[in-house]
Amino acid sequence: MVSTHSKRCTLSIEQKLGILDALKSKRPDDVAKDFNINYSTVKKIRQNEEEIGGALIAWFHQPRTGAENWINNVLPGVIKCYGLNDVFNADETGLFYTAVPSGTLSVAGSHPTGNKTPKDRITVLFLCNSTGTEKKAYAIGKSKHSRCFKKAQSPLPYYSNANAWRASWIWSDILQKFDREFGNRKILLFADTPPVIRSMKP
Repeated sequence: MVSTHSKRCTLSIEQKLGILDALKSKRPDDVAKDFNINYSTVKKIRQNEEEIGGALIAWFHQPRTGAENWINNVLPGVIKCYGLNDVFNADETGLFYTAVPSGTLSVAGSHPTGNKTPKDRITVLFLCNSTGTEKKAYAIGKSKHSRCFKKAQSPLPYYSNANAWRASWIWSDILQKFDREFGNRKILLFADTPPVIRSMKP
């Protein structure tokens, strides 16, 4: 997670890959500014691109055997005390709201050209129970006050930080509101990135 208060940070593999992707279309000093990190950090990440790619592959393969065992042997015992309506999952995705489709139609033999894909994005966090009867979504952007909703109410609860990522204080605030909303109801919430299993109102 990147701190908005300090240039020193510990970046995840996912964030390093995002920086490498940004370097394909931006100068290192611009990328450093976008991610709120030192220029030297960006330079080091670019120098270690091959090593980072290898770490990603190793990370991908390593948890697969353990995950299968956990799903088959541990998960049933974890959820057995909860109704299906009370088992929730939280996950997030990046929404590149100014990007156009990556594919296009063209005449055979022609070579279509286009501009670079815009990198403007917001993070959308989804929470849903296992039966699909209760769903929530939260938006996280860079702007403190979104201009498009200057004269209207945002359709989703909106948070902001420098990188449009789910900072710890945002996640804490969402959990506290989630907890208060369900009162004494016993809820099991699975959350990814980082992997967390949180039982609420035990």
